[in-house]
Amino acid sequence: MKIVQIYYEQYKIPLIENFKNSQNQYNSQKGLVFHIKTTKNTGLGEAVLLEGFTNNTFQEMIWAAESFIRAVDYNEEYTFNELLVMAEIHCSAVPSVHFAIDTALYDIQAQHDNISLSKLCNKEALSRVEFSQALISRKSTINNDVVKLKIGVHRIDDDISFLNQISRKHPSLKIRLDANQQFSVKEFESLYNNISHLKIDFFEEPIKNPNIKTIEYIKNKYPGLRYAVDESLYQKTNYDDWIQRGLIDTVVVRPSVLGGFCKFLKMIKLYNEKVQFLISSSLENSVGNMAVIHLASTIEKQEKHGINIYNFFNEFIKPPLYTKNHIDLQSLTGLGFKND
Repeated sequence: MKIVQIYYEQYKIPLIENFKNSQNQYNSQKGLVFHIKTTKNTGLGEAVLLEGFTNNTFQEMIWAAESFIRAVDYNEEYTFNELLVMAEIHCSAVPSVHFAIDTALYDIQAQHDNISLSKLCNKEALSRVEFSQALISRKSTINNDVVKLKIGVHRIDDDISFLNQISRKHPSLKIRLDANQQFSVKEFESLYNNISHLKIDFFEEPIKNPNIKTIEYIKNKYPGLRYAVDESLYQKTNYDDWIQRGLIDTVVVRPSVLGGFCKFLKMIKLYNEKVQFLISSSLENSVGNMAVIHLASTIEKQEKHGINIYNFFNEFIKPPLYTKNHIDLQSLTGLGFKND
């Protein structure tokens, strides 16, 4: 693989509407889009900032990008694996950039092999990926049978009232809740005692400063509760021990925050038989969104993932490759975008 050009573009794109969780508020997304060109193909990748998850500054993202670019010799012939190692060396301290560079390299290699990026990662990857719906606003129209709702933004009584209301209106609706580690154990109990009769698929990061003692207490008191982790994966927690002890039911992964593809694929291999694996959006635009869609398909289990780009954006780096609550990947090569 001979690289002839690498460059990146900065962007800032507004969200359709303000997106709040219990810890942060987002009204736009800022990131970098990478173009890595070989003599035959162009690979694309996207790095994003996500406050509360990514610990790097935008300037650090640019420094990591420049470090990788300077390391590449345009006169050299590289193997795919050699370039992945270079990305690891120069970008691992900035996971979002590492993810973006890996995306572009996998895109190039998959185009070369005339297969989808997902099939390059896993020959048994699914050909179809389905999406859940993110209820950004309490006024959002529900158009899916699985919705995810940020909780803890409003008063607990208001959350209870709203959840009971939408459950009455949509009796078959499956609800996924995410508190972003907002509640004390006492607050969580006050809430859950009033909603446990509803169709709660799982409750993601319900408590502050989670540890094995508090999680065990909650799981013992509410044996029907499906406990999900997200932020805990990126914090200094012993989440591996929680999983091994059978305390965690669902792992919600944000691949573009986790880092290089190898890290995600290793995590799937380690835990896929122990827990439900779901992919969540880090507010990637269309390039990063397609990357996480391809990775979602490598899980080999048909789930509804929280990665429908239309929940968040109506302005795009490139036109999305789907219009509905699912995407079919079998006809795609690489990420699926045509070369510039």
